[in-house]
Amino acid sequence: MSEKGVFSSIEKLEAEMLADPTITINDLIANNTQVSGTGSLESSTYNATIKIDSNGDVLISSEGTRFEGEGQMQAIFEFVAGRGGTTSDSVFSQGVTGCSGVAITGSGLIDSYDSSLGDYNDTLDDGSKNISEESFVNTVNDTGDITLNGSGTIEGDVLSSSNLSIRQGADVTGNIHSNGNLILSGGVVIGGMHQHI
Repeated sequence: MSEKGVFSSIEKLEAEMLADPTITINDLIANNTQVSGTGSLESSTYNATIKIDSNGDVLISSEGTRFEGEGQMQAIFEFVAGRGGTTSDSVFSQGVTGCSGVAITGSGLIDSYDSSLGDYNDTLDDGSKNISEESFVNTVNDTGDITLNGSGTIEGDVLSSSNLSIRQGADVTGNIHSNGNLILSGGVVIGGMHQHI
């Protein structure tokens, strides 16, 4: 229930930002200092408080209870302002982002499109398709490994903050980068350059 308090708080903040995209972070938090509710299970409740911490990040402290049990948790979030359109400063604006790692197997395809121009694979005014080779597969944590296994294709770059393993005919049309071990085996095709640090 304490987790539900965190998620409900985020939903409330996001709803208000959608209703008023020009709202400041201070006004947003001032309007939403507390979120309470009940869960679907009998006698389950949550109560969360929302404030801005000393670093300017959003701090959600949530307490959840059911019968005699009680759980508490805190979550810290940084709201990052976008630059308009589909471009964002968020680390999660990339195609596929894993905190602890990414594993992609089989014969899937990872590519991207510009949602401001319409749906995926729509025919655009110039006759081209709304598909791009600018997707990224990356990791956030220093220990994040990326493993690509199979005959899939990544239309873009692969950036691993740790080890990168590409096997069994997986293709990458862009660049690859690894801060750890770099393993390429089984007919792998890299369209760009590869870098191993």
